Amino acid sequence: MLANLTLRGRTAVITGGAQGIGLAVTRELASLGARCVIWDVREQAGAEAVESLAAGGVEAEFMQVDVTDVDAVSAAFDVVLTGSGSLDVLVTSAGVALHGSSLEVAPDDWQRVLDVNTNGTFWCAREAAKRMAPGSTIVAVGSISGEIANTPQAQTAYNASKGAVHLIVRCLAVELAGAGVRVNAVAPGFVDTDLLGGLPPDWRERWTAMTPMGRLARVEEVASVIGFLATDAASYMTGAVVPVDGGYLAW
Repeated sequence: MLANLTLRGRTAVITGGAQGIGLAVTRELASLGARCVIWDVREQAGAEAVESLAAGGVEAEFMQVDVTDVDAVSAAFDVVLTGSGSLDVLVTSAGVALHGSSLEVAPDDWQRVLDVNTNGTFWCAREAAKRMAPGSTIVAVGSISGEIANTPQAQTAYNASKGAVHLIVRCLAVELAGAGVRVNAVAPGFVDTDLLGGLPPDWRERWTAMTPMGRLARVEEVASVIGFLATDAASYMTGAVVPVDGGYLAW
């Protein structure tokens, strides 16, 4: 298996790669030998990510791309393909969250979550698949929130968006199997990122208490599973939604 745990000579695009899980995925795929291209809508964050990676000896490129704009996504993939000659791996990590009562959520806020998380995943996966050769792979970042109703926070829009991502992955896996393109997802549990700093402390306590392993995930622990799925070591895996949740869904 170790011989297949490589992405040497392959090109990977990581959406939402400027921070959090996406940034950790970039490090992971680069360590496996991939040429990594970060996509993010935030230009400054993308530039800072590339600089941070370089300081750690990791080379990556950055492109400012809005994943909700299918024409921009298509054009950006053409740029990647022209520059590298192949598009071998796509990881869709771009996402936004929304907490609050379902009875009070604003229509624009609801739509924004679905546009980024669900539509963005689909547009990127679809446009990538058009340009991928057999042996290529797509890995979507879903969530355990696509399988359950979370507690104590209310977040129907986010949960619905991730549930849709999981079904998109399963549908595309079946549709693209004949073309030799594998499509999988990871479903992270609660992950320890900077984004948690602005949330109520009791939420974190509740999530930790409900996780059998008794702690939140590190971004690197999610990224390593994505790295595995992207390599030929997972060559018979497609249509899978893999929980990386410390046992949360096993209760």
